[in-house]
Amino acid sequence: MSLQDLFDSEQKVGSVISKKSLSDITSSYLIQSYGVLSASYTKYDQLLPHIDFSRPENFVKYGSAEKYYSTSISRIAYTFPYDGSAREKLNWRNSSSYLDNYLFDEEYPKHTGSITIGTTFGTASVSNTGYYITPSRIEYIKVGTGLSQNSVYDPTNDRKYAFSIDSEKGFCLEFWLKQDPWSADIATASCQVVMEFAANKTFTTSSTVDSEWAFALITSGTWLSFNNNGDGYYPNTFLNAFNFEEWNHFAINVFSGGALNLWKNGRKLESDLNSGLYWPSLPMEFPFSGTIGAGNDYSYFGLPLGSFKFSGSLDDIRFWRRTRTDKEIASNWFHSVDGGYETDSELEPDMGFYYKFNEYTTGTGSIDTIVLDYSGRKNNGQWIGYQSGAKSSVGAMPSEIRDPIQYLTSDVMSSFIQQKLATGSYYDIHNNGAIVNNMPSFILDEDSNFHYSNLTQIIASMFDRFFLQIQSLTSLKDSSYFASGSLSSDIMLKLINSNGLRLDNILNDYDLQEILQQKSDSFLYANDIERIKEVIYKNIYNNLVYIYKSKGTEKAIKSVFRAFGVDDDVLKIKSYAKEGVIEIDGSKRKDTVRRKNMLDLYGSTDPQNMNAIVYNAFIPEQSASMAYLTTSLGTTAQTHDSSNKTFECTILFPNKIGMLDSNHVFLNQSQLSASLFGFYEIDQSLTPSSVDTTWQTGGYKFRAFSIQKDRYTKDAKFVFEISGSTFNTIYTETMFYPDIYDNSKWTFTFIFYS
Repeated sequence: MSLQDLFDSEQKVGSVISKKSLSDITSSYLIQSYGVLSASYTKYDQLLPHIDFSRPENFVKYGSAEKYYSTSISRIAYTFPYDGSAREKLNWRNSSSYLDNYLFDEEYPKHTGSITIGTTFGTASVSNTGYYITPSRIEYIKVGTGLSQNSVYDPTNDRKYAFSIDSEKGFCLEFWLKQDPWSADIATASCQVVMEFAANKTFTTSSTVDSEWAFALITSGTWLSFNNNGDGYYPNTFLNAFNFEEWNHFAINVFSGGALNLWKNGRKLESDLNSGLYWPSLPMEFPFSGTIGAGNDYSYFGLPLGSFKFSGSLDDIRFWRRTRTDKEIASNWFHSVDGGYETDSELEPDMGFYYKFNEYTTGTGSIDTIVLDYSGRKNNGQWIGYQSGAKSSVGAMPSEIRDPIQYLTSDVMSSFIQQKLATGSYYDIHNNGAIVNNMPSFILDEDSNFHYSNLTQIIASMFDRFFLQIQSLTSLKDSSYFASGSLSSDIMLKLINSNGLRLDNILNDYDLQEILQQKSDSFLYANDIERIKEVIYKNIYNNLVYIYKSKGTEKAIKSVFRAFGVDDDVLKIKSYAKEGVIEIDGSKRKDTVRRKNMLDLYGSTDPQNMNAIVYNAFIPEQSASMAYLTTSLGTTAQTHDSSNKTFECTILFPNKIGMLDSNHVFLNQSQLSASLFGFYEIDQSLTPSSVDTTWQTGGYKFRAFSIQKDRYTKDAKFVFEISGSTFNTIYTETMFYPDIYDNSKWTFTFIFYS
């Protein structure tokens, strides 16, 4: 085959998808339901105008901007299915207006979080055996039976109580846990219950259907124990190697017959635990009640509800009414999952309850004590003994998707609503094109119930939508780089092909899980794959003229690769010519990349690196070495000269959101401040041979810091401080620079003049 024949061939290369049923597709790719497929197709097949919705003058021509903002905010707050399935959330987006989706994605306040139980433990009353603990301050979260007022009880279709356990299916409990070492007042007790649930019936040792399960930390967090039926805590799984002072995810599968397996951070323990737990042969269809952060009813031991109190932090607790497969646990432990397990008829009722703890703290006790259920069952919990400050805005999962705040009376929502309504009202006053402003005043004066203004708003909203669509349609073929909106990748591909460039569908090797959920089995993707395709197609389309003018040359090939975001550092092209002439033009210089080794102080290779400090060290084998920097050419540390000094440092700020260390644990994200470098004056009595670098009290010092805006953004500022005994402290800070913590490299130079 000649080269000409090769390029003229009609053969196309692409991925081949084998024929599968809908059930096979959903199970193979961990898609919640096949309804997600159709909803996703609708989402990606839309033409969204490239409009900047941050300013009302860009999208409001005939209607009222204030009413637009008010309607969109109310719709998000009252109709968004926060506990819905993936299909329900996609259908909500597909039925939303342009402004609804923009506000939801870009401006509407969202929140995530975790909880801490036992911030004030109280005086602990410990049993004689040192096993049971009853605090003076009772605190726990009460979990209901899972049959709320609006719940559907349909045993035929397995829609039962949240804690109804099928003896053949088993169950699964997942949670994130972090715990500091036990304080002295509670260290004498050996057991803290993370969660327990039991049948709502009187405990009798002779009953064959009594059922209760407890998951507890034993002996200051060195053991994880499971218990049921009041027969003691076993098996004891040794967890001493785990770092409980950092967030860890645990998943516990309890199989039919009582066998267990335990997962930590998506990794199963080497062998299943043959526990020999009591496992009733009868289906457990009676309602259960549960407690989080304390034991359940131990009246038979003479202990009140709330004993075995937990002291630590929890997040993202999920209870499943069946055991989870290895793939389900390994693929979903590091991110949130969707609910809708009662509201979506396509879903099997597998989830009993789901507590994210993403509710915003309002300061109102009657609201803050409610723990929302995100499973779709409305099985909300009640926080007994709630204390202010027990809810944190920092969640366990760095990459967790934040949920919209639902309480409009909260301070952050009140401020947001006032700001948007004020912006809309100001624009409406000056918008002469609004339909309502072109009507006779006597009609508006008599419109006391706002019926007329609401009717004109409905009409105007259709006119505004048509205006934006027509405006976008006329600019469909324009070459431009847009910052908002979207265009179906299929349309972009047709535009390219219509201009003579034969291009097949790209990025077609991703599976449905990656396309629909923007994740793999190990990672969450920062961007939507379909939107990435759209951007690549747009880059190619915008550069078609240049590609055609330089076709057949290295320039054209590089232009195509750069449209994909691939530069010379990734892909190098070599040109060959037969009997040709290659001109070497010295004026056409090209920058190259020189790789250099850097010291990892973040912890991507070893978590201990985060606590490391690099400083001057005295080396006994080298007589000229010192533990400090001299201030002169002399040999005494006391001499201060008047020469100028220059300090330089090159720092690479990593993209630390969602990073895992070598032990498969999320790196600490709570620390927003990081020390970059600096110096302190050492004690004047030291000699050059000393290894002691004790700081001089009140001595001279210089410190440089980076401070992240918050844990969810990559923006940061730099802070510098100089102080000494003979002059006032100089403190200065920069503005917040965008995308600092995005693998950006900065070189700092400080010059100190005499």
